[in-house]
Amino acid sequence: GNGTDDSVDIAVGYSSDDNLNGIPDECEPQGLRYCFCTSGPCGNSDSGAGCANSTGVGASLDAIGSASVVVDDLRLTAIFLPISKPGVFYMGGGQSQTVFGDGQRCVSSGGVGIYRFPIQSSGSTGTMTLGPGLVDLSCPLFTGPGCILAGSTWNLQNWYRDPMGPCGAAFNLSNGLSVTFTP
Repeated sequence: GNGTDDSVDIAVGYSSDDNLNGIPDECEPQGLRYCFCTSGPCGNSDSGAGCANSTGVGASLDAIGSASVVVDDLRLTAIFLPISKPGVFYMGGGQSQTVFGDGQRCVSSGGVGIYRFPIQSSGSTGTMTLGPGLVDLSCPLFTGPGCILAGSTWNLQNWYRDPMGPCGAAFNLSNGLSVTFTP
C-alpha cells in the first residue's frame, strides 16, 4: 500500500519476508481467527465471521502488521459493523464460545483477566480499527498481567452495539482472533 512494488521493498530491506512468500510480513494477516458463528442464537449464523447483525452479515475481525512487540505495528480491524455505533476491542488469556447477546463471546480470562481498550465508534464505514501501538497502549492502560509481552498469547474480540440486531439483545460481537506476540 505504499506505492512501491512488494518485491522491491523486500529486496532493499524496507520490509521483511520471513516466510519467503513474496509478501511483506507487515501486509499479511496475523493471528488465528476462531469462534465463527455456525449456530447463531436466533438463526443468525455466519460461518466466516461473528453472528449476523443488522447489516445482514457477521462482524469480521482480522489483524495485519507483525506480532512483534518491538515493532508494535499490529493493527486490529473489525468490519461489517452497524454504522456509527459504539464498541470496544477487548482481550483475555483464554478462549470460549458462549452465547452472549446476538452473538458469541469468544474470549475468556484464561486466568489473567479480561482487558478492554477505549470505546470507539464504527463511524460512517461500519469499521473499527485499533493500532498500531497496541503494545504501547496495553502496558500503561492494563498494568501487570494485562501488558502485552513477547511470548504472550492474547485472544481478542470486538463487542459493539446493534440496537436493530436480529435477536433483540441490542449488541453483538465479531469472531475471535488469537495472537502470539514475538520479540
